[in-house]
Amino acid sequence: MIRSATAFTMCAALFLSACSGGRETSSGLGAALQATVTIAQEGREARDRPAPPPLTRDLIDRIPAPALEVVLEDRGITGLVVPYASRRDGRNGTITTWRNGSGSQIVLRDGVLISTRGIGNDLGSSRVDAVVQSINTRQPVSGPHNLFVLGYANYTTRIDLECEMESLGETRIEIVERVHSVVHLRENCVGPNGPVTNDYWVDRSSNTVWQSRQWAGPDLGYFRIRKLKK
Repeated sequence: MIRSATAFTMCAALFLSACSGGRETSSGLGAALQATVTIAQEGREARDRPAPPPLTRDLIDRIPAPALEVVLEDRGITGLVVPYASRRDGRNGTITTWRNGSGSQIVLRDGVLISTRGIGNDLGSSRVDAVVQSINTRQPVSGPHNLFVLGYANYTTRIDLECEMESLGETRIEIVERVHSVVHLRENCVGPNGPVTNDYWVDRSSNTVWQSRQWAGPDLGYFRIRKLKK
C-alpha cells in the first residue's frame, strides 16, 4: 500500500466514452487504483483540513499504473486518474478513458479532451480532428473544434469554435521532478461564448501530451492535465 497516497486528493469529477468508432477494452486498472490510493475530499468545503503531503516522484513511481493529474480550475478540484479502458479511433489513434476512485471519468483522444462523465453539465463528445493532427505531427493544423455539452435531462448544446493553431516553439517543462522536451502548441478559438485558448505541450519526438489546458464548455471551464506516469 502507498502510505503517502493522500498526497493525491480525489474528488467527484471526470470522463466516459468517446464519439468515434472502435472496440473498447477495459484495463482493470481502476480497481488497482482504488486498492492502493486513499480517496480524500478537497475543495472549498475543506479549507480547514491540513495540507496533504507534497506530490513526489517516489510516490508516482509506486503507483502500479499510468496516471494523470487533473485540475478543474473553476471548482478548485484536483484529482488523480488512471486508464480504465481504451480503443482505436478508426484513424490510427487511441481513445482512452481515465477514471478516478469514485468512478468519475474523462476521455482523451491522443491527449485531447473529448468527453467527461460524473461532473454535471458534462462534455458529451467533441470533434477535434485538426487538434489531433497537430499533436500527431507536432505542427500547427487549424480547423473547427466542436463541443457537444450535456445539460438538464441530457439536452445537448452544440458549441462551434473556429480555431487557429500556432506553434510557440520548443521548450522544456518539469512535471514533479522530471523534465520533458516538448513543442508548445496553442489553439486560439472564437465561439459564441467568447475567445477560447487551449494549450498543449507535446513530446518533441512523439505524440505524448505531457501537459495541457483545455476548455470543456461554459459550465466546466478549463481542465489542466499533467501526465505523471506513462
